[in-house]
Formats: sequence, C-alpha cells, structure tokens
Amino acid sequence: MSEKTAVNDHLGTTVPQTEDSQPPATNTAYQDPSNCYIDAEKCTCEECNTRRKTVKQHVWITAEKDEDPCKNRRRTLVLCFDGTGDEFDHDNSNVVQLLEALRKDDHSRQLVYYQAGLGTSSNPVTNPVVPSHLARIWDMMVAKSLSSHVRDGYAFLMQNYTAGDKICMFGFSRGAYTARALAGMLHKVGLLPSGNFQQIPFAYKMYEGDDMDLIKYYKRANCREVDIDFLGVWDTVASVGLLPQYLPHVHDNDAILQLRHAIALDEHRVKFIPQFCVDPKPENLKEKKEKEETPFKVSDHIAESPQTMFPPVNSPTKESTKREEERRRIREIKEVWFTGVHCDVGGGAVKNKETVKLSGISLRWMIRECFECNTRIVFDAKALRKIGLPVCIPRESPDGKPILEPLYQMSRSDYVAQEITAQEKSVLENFDLHDLPHDYERKRDLHDAMADIHDRLKISPVWYLLEWLPWYVKKEKATVNPALTGWGSYKWTWNRGKGRKIVKREIEEGWLVHRTVLLRLYADENYAPKVRPNITAAKASRKNPTKKTKRLRALTREEWISGNNLYKHKQRAWEWVPSLKAESEKYKE
Repeated sequence: MSEKTAVNDHLGTTVPQTEDSQPPATNTAYQDPSNCYIDAEKCTCEECNTRRKTVKQHVWITAEKDEDPCKNRRRTLVLCFDGTGDEFDHDNSNVVQLLEALRKDDHSRQLVYYQAGLGTSSNPVTNPVVPSHLARIWDMMVAKSLSSHVRDGYAFLMQNYTAGDKICMFGFSRGAYTARALAGMLHKVGLLPSGNFQQIPFAYKMYEGDDMDLIKYYKRANCREVDIDFLGVWDTVASVGLLPQYLPHVHDNDAILQLRHAIALDEHRVKFIPQFCVDPKPENLKEKKEKEETPFKVSDHIAESPQTMFPPVNSPTKESTKREEERRRIREIKEVWFTGVHCDVGGGAVKNKETVKLSGISLRWMIRECFECNTRIVFDAKALRKIGLPVCIPRESPDGKPILEPLYQMSRSDYVAQEITAQEKSVLENFDLHDLPHDYERKRDLHDAMADIHDRLKISPVWYLLEWLPWYVKKEKATVNPALTGWGSYKWTWNRGKGRKIVKREIEEGWLVHRTVLLRLYADENYAPKVRPNITAAKASRKNPTKKTKRLRALTREEWISGNNLYKHKQRAWEWVPSLKAESEKYKE
C-alpha cells in the first residue's frame, strides 16, 4: 500500500497518511481554515490553542456605566487620529497610548482604526519631483493631505459600519481637527453603503459645498444617517495649515451625542488658537438648565402605548426607542482646561519611558469619560493600570471581572508637592489586579501635576521669532459662532507670545478647569496659567478716565486660588472638575 502525504494548510505541517486511513476524528486541524476562524473558540488545533492562551493573559474591561439590554447586538468602531508629525515613535502622543490600551483581537465586539498624523512617513505626499522628506515637511506646514485623511477615515466606516454599531473617535491637534471634520462629513452628507469607494471623492465634494438642497437630496438618495456616540479630542487647533483651511461643521455638529475636549491653559503660540466646541443650537443653553431641574422622561417624547412603553428587552423597537431617546436629548459637550502647553495636554512632549508627565492627567480624564458615557469601548485592564487608573479585580467578585474604582476625593493635604519615594514607585509598577491601593490615581495626579511645562517658545527660538510676525488667523469669536464662516472669520494679528483668549460665549456655556490645576497653584508659587479669559471688569484708561474699556489679561495666582476675578454677580467664572468646587471654596476661608 503506497503512502501519500497530506499537507495541512492550517498548521503548515506535513502529516503521513495512507489511502485507507482517515483523519483522526479528534483532530480538527483537517477542517476548512475558514470554519476554524469562524468557530475558533471551539477549535482544538495548535494555532487556535496558542491564540487562546495568549488572549487569556489579558484581562479586559468594558467602558460602561450601566447595563445595556442591547449590548449583545452592538460592537464599537474606534477611530484614532494622531497629531501633526505624530506616529509610533519614542515620544508617543495620548492617541497612541489610548490605542495601546484598546482590545484589537475580537472584531465581533470592537474594531480599531489608527491613522498617523499629517506629514508622517505613513502618509507621504506623492510627488515625483519633490523629495519625500521635503514633501512631509510641506505637508506639515500646509496640511495638503488633510482631505485624504478625512476620506480614509470615511472609507473605514463605510466598509465596516452596520446598523446598531457605536462610533467613537479620538484625535489630537490636527488629528483632532480631522476627527471633527469626519464627524462633520457624516452629519452633512451621511455614510455611503459598503463598497462605494468611487463615490467617496464626490461625497467629500458635497461636504465642502454649500448647495444644501443638492446635498440633502444626495444624502437621502445615497447615504445612511449615523450618529457619533463619542468624540474625544485633545487640544484641537482652529485652523489647519500655513494657509488657513476651513471645513464645515467642525465646531457645530448635532450628530455627536457626547463630546469631550481637553484644552491647554498655557499654550500661547499664534498658530495654535484652539477650536472650541459649541452647542449648535444657542437656545439649548437655556434648555440645559431646565433639564437639570426636570428629569428626562421617555413619556415626554414617546406615545404611551403598550407596544412602545414595554417592548421586549432585545426587540428592534427597544433598540430604536433607545436611539431616539438619545437623539432627543440635548448633546452633552464638556471642555476641560488642563495645565501645560499643546503637547503637555495631548502627549508627545517627553519620551515614552518617562512615567511622570502632564499628559497623563488628560489621558486618564478622557478614559474615565469613556466609562461615564457608556461607550462600551473594551480596554486592557493592565494597560489602564499602567496609565494610572485604579483598575482592580475585587477578591469577592464571583465572576472575576475587573472594575474601575470611583474617582477619589482630594483633601487639603494633597496640595503639597512631594517627591516620589521608592516604595510608592514599586506600588505604581505593581500590576497585580487583585491588589491595588485606593490612592493609586491620587498619587499619579499628584506627581504628574508638578511635571515640567514644555513651552516651545522657550525651547525653540524659531517659534519665538514667528510670534513677532503678522499672521492671518481665525477670529476667536468664529471658533464659537457657527455663523462666522469663510474668509470673513479670519483676521491679521501680531501675537507676541500672549496667552489664549477665552471668549464670553465659551465662559457662559461652562468654563471647566481640571482640579489638578489648583493642585499646582497651591504647590508652585511661581505658576499662573497664561490663558486670558474675558471676565475682568472694565477699567478707566489714563487718557480718558470717564470711559471704561475692557482689557483681556491673564489672572494672577491669587485670583485663581480665591476665585476673586471680578466676574459678574461676584461668581467664579470657572468650575473645578471633577467635584472640587465646594472644596476650593473651603480652602479660601
């Protein structure tokens, strides 16, 4: 009897076999590899066993605040857009650190997309005449590839989105602008069905256009309407490129259900004016206050019939009702200011090996907001511990699932600069999820808040020289007023290193400052944020004592601590977050 050789494509090994012999019944390695991939959890082949052992080394935690009855029918699409010149390197941004903490091996629950920043080797500007390194520098200056970045993210969603999926986006700097532009394109044009790659350039042309009748017709005829469940960005810049570019619906977009924006208090370069996030409907400012007093009721918006009020838990009616309920709620926008300059908030100012850095504070805040907003993003529990979040597995937990401990309450003793001890360092580097001190996050915030501020005007003289040249930049009012668009929303300015302006509407919608700023103010007598809020009282000038003019200026350290900034009705213009307003009032006494 002759012997034949059967090649197992799945394992890549050679197995001796005779004409009369059959593959062993217990060896599932002979099955179709595609079937093995679909039912990999039951497959007993060597490759799948190895994969399962590797997966078991990870402990996953889902960002959810309460149980979602339709969670088994949903997956999360996470899109990450890095900043200008940022990619995987030795000084990664918060976008890469967030990406590192995401689960990427289970596409049935979560699908992750990462895009390197403008002017990187991952996104070369194709030009046969100009060398590649010069093309990348030019791209960083003028943002020539911005449109292709937006279209690439759109193509990912077009190919992978199915009804019921959650869409979550993150970005830093110009990557944040890209994410917000993509959200604006989805809002204005909609999402094409899968496979329509040829239509993407035309859809982008519709997005840039202003013929609303044609755009609405195109959206109705070709696209699906989708919501962005969560948009988290770090320090979005108001204009992109050496020559300012403007894209529609970047600062006003009612398709975003939850928006979180971390902004730098101490950035003062002329080309880094922040792009604020505003409520697209100004009348909602009054409605928000009414909503705080009157709880939201489904019966206020939905007919009280037995079919709509009590649908089955997993029924499509329940799912659509929940989505309608979310859409009817006023969009929640939260912008929080942090200590530091642009890269101190978005990351990339220090090497990866450095554990003490200002960017860690805004990263932890953003991830906590993912949990608060029920994004259902799946994280690696140990990666969150490495970032500094108090993730642990309670010893009394019956299912062994990790949890994110509640945010700690700071006390007066926290506002003292301390050196990190060897014992504390060993605790911070301990990744046993069953053993975690309750002040874990407090210690990280304490040390990160006192990290160095990397002011580029002091580090790089080139940036300082640019401050003494006239520049054509976006008006501060245009960053909060959707009506101011086009070239009329820009102006000539001579910045000379002055801090960022905070306009009146931004303050009225809620000026939130992270509580670690107060920590640094108490610990460092030489620190005062460079930002210039529009809250100081009008003063008489020397030339004309009878005429009072309002002058924007940076507040002193004493004004920040006491809150005595001469704002209307003698109220503090900002609020310490999270949950520190009452405590800071107590410290004034």
